[in-house]
Amino acid sequence: MLGSFLTPFVISSLNVALPTIGQEFHLSAVALGWLATAYLLTTGALLIPLGKIADTHGRKKIYLYGMAILSGSSILSSLAPTVGWLVVSRVLQGVGGAMIFGTAAAIVTSVFPLESGGRHWASTWPQSTSACHWGRLWEAFSRLRWAGGACSPFPPSWAWR
Repeated sequence: MLGSFLTPFVISSLNVALPTIGQEFHLSAVALGWLATAYLLTTGALLIPLGKIADTHGRKKIYLYGMAILSGSSILSSLAPTVGWLVVSRVLQGVGGAMIFGTAAAIVTSVFPLESGGRHWASTWPQSTSACHWGRLWEAFSRLRWAGGACSPFPPSWAWR
């Protein structure tokens, strides 16, 4: 499932951009901390209520709405002109992430029979853990200017932007 990869990746990928965001918007360390916290706080607060709403209104519908909200707010955060927009877009990402987190496991367990003995989790668990590892790997590469430039989709130089 794409959501099993995407939601942890959104959490960990922001850490790569924090120094650049801090320079661009002239933010303190406390303000930068709120960028990461806004997503986690919103996801944690809405995870159980949105899971209950998904149980009553349809898991697939809530999952797809969550994907749409997460995608739209990710575009919004990349176009944010001010810090306020960026924090609001991170909160919206948290809403979408909670919708995905709260329904992904329920969808997998409703699709596969209980007799499978948990073998279906073997297809979703590596995606979510690999997303965290890719975010950490990207962060490590970004600290090395030549490696970050090699991984960057924006040539012409090998130096990180």
